[in-house]
Amino acid sequence: GQLKNREDKKLLNTDKEATLLVPADPIFEKVARECVDAGVGVDMFLFPHAYIDVASVGKIATVTGGVIQRYPMFRADVDGERLIQDLAMHIAEPCVFDAVLRMRTNAGVRPVEFCGNFMMQNATDMEIAVLKPTSCVTIEIKHDDKLSEDFQSYVQVALLYTSMSGVRKLRLHNLALPVSSNLADLYKSCDMDTVVNSLTKEFGKALISNHSYKNLKEQLLQRVSNSLACYRQNCAAPSQPGQLILPETLKLLPLYSHCLLRSPALMPSVEVSFDEKSNLLQRLSMMSVEETELFLYPRLYNLNTSTLGNEGMPPVIRSSYDRIRESGAHLLDNGLVLILWVGANTPSKWLQEVLGVTVLDQVD
Repeated sequence: GQLKNREDKKLLNTDKEATLLVPADPIFEKVARECVDAGVGVDMFLFPHAYIDVASVGKIATVTGGVIQRYPMFRADVDGERLIQDLAMHIAEPCVFDAVLRMRTNAGVRPVEFCGNFMMQNATDMEIAVLKPTSCVTIEIKHDDKLSEDFQSYVQVALLYTSMSGVRKLRLHNLALPVSSNLADLYKSCDMDTVVNSLTKEFGKALISNHSYKNLKEQLLQRVSNSLACYRQNCAAPSQPGQLILPETLKLLPLYSHCLLRSPALMPSVEVSFDEKSNLLQRLSMMSVEETELFLYPRLYNLNTSTLGNEGMPPVIRSSYDRIRESGAHLLDNGLVLILWVGANTPSKWLQEVLGVTVLDQVD
């Protein structure tokens, strides 16, 4: 289990990149499985000043249902308050233990792919040492047999767990879905946010499983193109060859696909360390639909106005570089970090009132 410096930027965007995104030693997987068997979840608080191999040590948190919090170049006077708040949040967060989750379906459909922070020792049961309100798993259901349109298709999710008071409980969720052979009905029923969440976790998992970014990019573009081309061919009214035709429910799918391809969790970049990439992939695997949407397409707040929105927040503008002005400040929120962007020509009055300085060069 000895950790070694494996980081090698030369492996970026090569077939060997995935080797740095998985544990270097099977001992970490073994420890994680022992923790799950004992009902122990592990949250990690890391304070790196250099490479520490998050892909190896973080495996214990990933398998047990925990999270990883990184504080690179930690300084108590700058990051201390954030650390205290994070610790308080994790300690106070309600949770259950020894959870086992299984999905059942009727004949004709079956669960085939599972994404999230858990352990599987067979083909059906997801074992989670500690389950929290923020935990999220994604299951892909495959349609592999004929279904009658006269009947609904059924899905049941059963969750067996131990409460904080030590009581073993069972919770069931049942869902009945209509069956249709009409492609137009299918596209009308699509939930784009869920599709994006599923694609994000699928391709993050594939990157770790020894797939190069180049191949993943081609696969994603091909799948999105095929989906939209199928709608144009079978559902849309006749139109000019060069006219863009998109289903109403998936009109933003090309945008989110582009955001996914440019995500630091997937896209090779010398500016993103392998530790940071491993941490992002771990966080992506457990994100909810709303969290994934915000991570891929962050909120950009305009701080150049005194007018507040309905929730007492500055107005949100489109997340585009064209909307940023050198004469003002903007706040970017992707759900994980907040980035304050201050333009070179920001008024000195704003700098004094907000940052306590008169010129931008005085900002620490």
